[in-house]
Amino acid sequence: MGIQVHLIAHTPYPDRTVAAAAKLCYSNSSVSEILDHIEPEQMSRFISHLLRSGHMSPFEHASFTFGIDGISRVCSHQLVRHRMASYSQQSQRYVSMEEPQFVTPLTLTGNDALQSRFQEHCVAAHKLYLHLIEEGI
Repeated sequence: MGIQVHLIAHTPYPDRTVAAAAKLCYSNSSVSEILDHIEPEQMSRFISHLLRSGHMSPFEHASFTFGIDGISRVCSHQLVRHRMASYSQQSQRYVSMEEPQFVTPLTLTGNDALQSRFQEHCVAAHKLYLHLIEEGI
């Protein structure tokens, strides 16, 4: 299975949302006044200013939800570990992997012996996984 990425949901107007959230920090205007007076050109300049100045928290108001299939557990762990977003990940405590699914490192391409050995170990690990589930582990 190849990597598949699906955009599930997103903030409809992320630039406007980020600019409005940031302007609230610097303005004594009401939210509705800020929203009524944001012009696209002004928004773009303001967002560039936020990036240059390192004021990153307003960017957290824009949200994008992706579903990602076909990545390795190592890759998903790196995404979760660095907490640049919120994650929900399929749990192997609740979802049994009936068929072995693994991602072969690209560095094994061209080395048939090591690639075969890697795949044999993945299949063996999967068989042990199924056995442990049968044993109630």
